[in-house]
Amino acid sequence: MTQSVHLPAGDESFDSSSRRWKVRQIVYGEVLNALDPIFAEWAIEYMPIKGAHLICTGLAAMIEAREMNDIDLLVRPSDFNKAVDLLSSHPLFTREPPDPWRFEQSFLYRYGNHPIHFELHRALNRPERFILDIKALFGRAERRTAVRRIMSAEDALVVLIGHTLVHLVEGIREQVYDEAALLLRNPGFSFERFSTLLRATGIGRFGRALLTQTSRKRAVPLPPPFQAPPWTTALLAIRTPRRGKGVWTALFRGTIELAFVRSPAGMLRGYLRRWQ
Repeated sequence: MTQSVHLPAGDESFDSSSRRWKVRQIVYGEVLNALDPIFAEWAIEYMPIKGAHLICTGLAAMIEAREMNDIDLLVRPSDFNKAVDLLSSHPLFTREPPDPWRFEQSFLYRYGNHPIHFELHRALNRPERFILDIKALFGRAERRTAVRRIMSAEDALVVLIGHTLVHLVEGIREQVYDEAALLLRNPGFSFERFSTLLRATGIGRFGRALLTQTSRKRAVPLPPPFQAPPWTTALLAIRTPRRGKGVWTALFRGTIELAFVRSPAGMLRGYLRRWQ
């Protein structure tokens, strides 16, 4: 039987952040192992993404500190509605309000006496921002259990780049560069294969800018043709001020972010519909 677990909140010092990250690796690792037989019973294949991917591959232990507040799992789009319905009726899950973009559904999972935030995805984001072929992603993934699939380091880096773009308005945390450097140094990492995957997303410009910054900050060599022009890396340093965040966020979304997304016009239309 699972026990009540305390996830430390603490201050923002490095030691505190590092301790929280170590505790989360243990707790979230146990939760992921508990979720696996549930998905197996329903015959729904899933893929841990973002922090959950790091935990399931053991890469998490190689990062000193990282923020992680929920577990993200990806399922095939054809399985998404089935999985949402089954999780919604499960006694250990509480369904939260739907995401306005409709590509994910949040739940609270009761782990002992501690609620764990859990997000189920049918896509990584809107196709106007970037494209990632989920069927192809599952096809390339490695089978770890009957239903768990683990993506390659190349795919994990593409996902990291896409996720960073989604949250670019908040600025880029140092942990992003740590994670990118770790994936680039992964044994067997193919830069040629990664470059092909990145181009297909439509956000190659942003990916090159982010990895150019990673190369400078973490001393990771990149092939010379991959280096991004200076103006793109300069844009990454711009973030919204805390005061007046609503206005500045809208301005950022409508200018800086649109310089990097796959379809600026489509993304702008999406924001306008959401803000109406």
